[in-house]
Amino acid sequence: MKSSLPAILFILLYTCTFSQTGEPINIINANELQYNEEGSAAVRKLIGNVQLQQKDVTLFCDRADFYFDENIVDAFGNVHIKHGDTIDIYGETLHYDGNDKKAKLNKNVRLTDSRMVLTTDELDYDLNTGIGFYLKEGTLVNDSAVLTSQRGYYNANTADVYFKTDVRLTHPDYVLSTDTLKFNTASRTAYFIAPTKIESDSFNVYCEGGYYNTQYDIAQFENNARLTSSSQQLSADTIFYQRTRGYGYARSNVRWADTTSNVFMTGNFAQYFENSDRVIATKNAMLITVVDNDSLFISADTLFSYKDTLEDYRNMLAYHHVKIFKSDLQGVCDSISFSYKDSIFRLYYDPILWVDDNQLSADTMRMIMKNDKLYGMDLVQNALAVNQADTGLYNQIQGKDMHGFFNEGQLQRMEVQGNGESIYYAKDDRNAYIGVNKAICSNMVIYFTDDRRVGRIYFLTEPDASLYPVNQFPKEESKLKNFNWFIDKKPMSKADLLIQHPSP
Repeated sequence: MKSSLPAILFILLYTCTFSQTGEPINIINANELQYNEEGSAAVRKLIGNVQLQQKDVTLFCDRADFYFDENIVDAFGNVHIKHGDTIDIYGETLHYDGNDKKAKLNKNVRLTDSRMVLTTDELDYDLNTGIGFYLKEGTLVNDSAVLTSQRGYYNANTADVYFKTDVRLTHPDYVLSTDTLKFNTASRTAYFIAPTKIESDSFNVYCEGGYYNTQYDIAQFENNARLTSSSQQLSADTIFYQRTRGYGYARSNVRWADTTSNVFMTGNFAQYFENSDRVIATKNAMLITVVDNDSLFISADTLFSYKDTLEDYRNMLAYHHVKIFKSDLQGVCDSISFSYKDSIFRLYYDPILWVDDNQLSADTMRMIMKNDKLYGMDLVQNALAVNQADTGLYNQIQGKDMHGFFNEGQLQRMEVQGNGESIYYAKDDRNAYIGVNKAICSNMVIYFTDDRRVGRIYFLTEPDASLYPVNQFPKEESKLKNFNWFIDKKPMSKADLLIQHPSP
């Protein structure tokens, strides 16, 4: 049976008093209405400027098949669902079940909540829960961020969109790719749920957790987080980064590398200032570089690396409770600096170095590098060199200044300049002591043997020297004025560098 009435007349005669399991759908407008009975199904065919209403849900379309008894609508052409004051959904076709308030839209589907636009070809939307999902490729546009994925769902109540499979966030400044991502359209924040990569012109990021606020360019990368640029790498359990300020910090298991200079920093907290290219590391902070094809470790309360603002080279500072360890070189001091401009380590405030078995100390010390090898060493003011000849016996040399010379990382000779004094336990070819030579000589040169002990001493001016049998050497003369044996301060391994210092 088929009947047709002008739509306005039918609406005046029509009342929604039939019983449905859900809220009834009301016809608000249609240019034309046709009534069909096809078997047991009663269909109202609405044509032209169709508008239907169900509480806070309004439906617009070109035409619709309204199965009144089932409370179901199939809509076609320029479909528009308005849900409350914020949600608008568009598409070419719609199947809407008014009993459970679930909508299925197809072809050129677009959902917007005033903050974003989500487009896809198929969308299922539950108007009870405000949750919609798609199983074909979808695209979300939020300001300048564009997100795409193969699957996803949207929660209107929380403003969260979950993206799944081949997720890609494209921003003018970077591209993010992952397998799973949550994006909140209200806060404009992306939350990382799976391994995620971010690529830009200035840096790349990898992480497995955290968030990125696209509005304020604030990010926190967690779980195996890594940030890399053309010359630097930073990894940590957590990396915070604010791109607009060029500021970031890293916490726990921090590792920073300057790949151009082959310098590394580790610690449990570090700050990065991009504009001035500065890095500050604390909490078990350690610097690692290569010297003589071996790793040189430097620990301190604070490590500071920065780039010179006028010239293209880096400077590094370590201060308070500095310790140094290398297989054949150890040291302690209060602070140390290194500049790639002149390749010199400068040690300040009670510096002590152990080169093999030789203890060296002075007011200030300089370690001079050449081609990543230790080339020379300066001991400035109150210079002292000591090594242990035997239990309680010490070879000693002191002077105003000393200069050491190295070959392939091994100490070859030291030159004493000014106020030179020495105590030397001489041995014969059978390694038996032949006496103790105590001398005063303004300038002298000390040569070291292949086994890194004092071999011989040359006096460059006439010395005041005495040779004593070992058993007749006066005990009160066995120590030079500045003598001190600091073996208890010597780092014996890399692990010693991270031993906590007692509070003052």
